[in-house]
Amino acid sequence: MHDINGDVINLFRIIREQPEELAALIQWTPYTRKEYVDSHDTAINDIEKARKFLVRCWQSIRVKIRSISGWKCKGTADEYHHLRQWNNLPADILKVPID
Repeated sequence: MHDINGDVINLFRIIREQPEELAALIQWTPYTRKEYVDSHDTAINDIEKARKFLVRCWQSIRVKIRSISGWKCKGTADEYHHLRQWNNLPADILKVPID
């Protein structure tokens, strides 16, 4: 795995160490263009960095590290499925077995 800026490693660490906090942040993060654009701003801490990375992964047309690719929302059936996945993500984070 090639992790140019540490986002993937940080996300795995946060899921392992702070799953409840990350799930709560995602639960209260709407699927909006504003959240997507703001996700490219510098994060104030590692948990916010993980949240912003997930926003970019779910809400971008293509996940790009150094630039904004565009917000993914066309109103198609596929996008509805994608939005449902976003809404289910907090519960999915909490299902990750941590031993």
